[in-house]
Amino acid sequence: MRCLRVPLRGRPRRRLSGAVLTGASPARSSRAPLRRGPYGRLFDTVPYGRLSDTVPYDRPVDESAAPHADGTLRGEAVVLVPVGADHVAALHRILATEPERRRWGEEASSPRWPFDDPSSVRFAVLAGGAVRGMVQYAEENEPAYRHASIDIFLDPPVHNHGLGRDAVRTLARHLVRDRGHHRITSDPAVDNPTAIRCYAAVGFRPVGVMRRYERDPDGRGWHDALLMDLLAEELGAAPAEPA
Repeated sequence: MRCLRVPLRGRPRRRLSGAVLTGASPARSSRAPLRRGPYGRLFDTVPYGRLSDTVPYDRPVDESAAPHADGTLRGEAVVLVPVGADHVAALHRILATEPERRRWGEEASSPRWPFDDPSSVRFAVLAGGAVRGMVQYAEENEPAYRHASIDIFLDPPVHNHGLGRDAVRTLARHLVRDRGHHRITSDPAVDNPTAIRCYAAVGFRPVGVMRRYERDPDGRGWHDALLMDLLAEELGAAPAEPA
């Protein structure tokens, strides 16, 4: 799935050799193995519920801080609800609408989508009682590199109305306050100014362009992406603007 990719950024390049990574640390080999994700990226498969694997060394995880026992997160204008069967039809419709169809391609081609990727945690974005999109996160759980990554898509008619900014900020707060993350990343395509503005409005800063980073949805070529990141202390520091 394109959403919420958590490649092992910033580490020496490693080569897969069976189930063991060349150059992997002993700590890694004793834990859950890495698996290949979309486009050949590597993902950590440590279950998110195991706090012994997810607690960072510099920030405690406070599970009691979750605002709702059912996993619902509330923003100023949106409500983020764990994706359920009653959201699927609307999410399929949104991904079939331009420009989302052009950007996401066959994202929802799996018959099990959006329940086909255990490495991500997905929320339907609700506004005015209607499904307006989906936002999700994944976590890199190796202590030395621990961080989270966010991705989002919204129904085109609600672009540039502030819902994306509110959804991303709401999820980022959850990741910082409840999951104990100090850093969050995203990697929108460089030709997606709507997404870049959305992340920038929350406080994400551009790190650099990753050239030919991701396959085009039609599989015929590659496109560049902009790596952006947000530190915990920067959350909410950006000026407010619709996104």
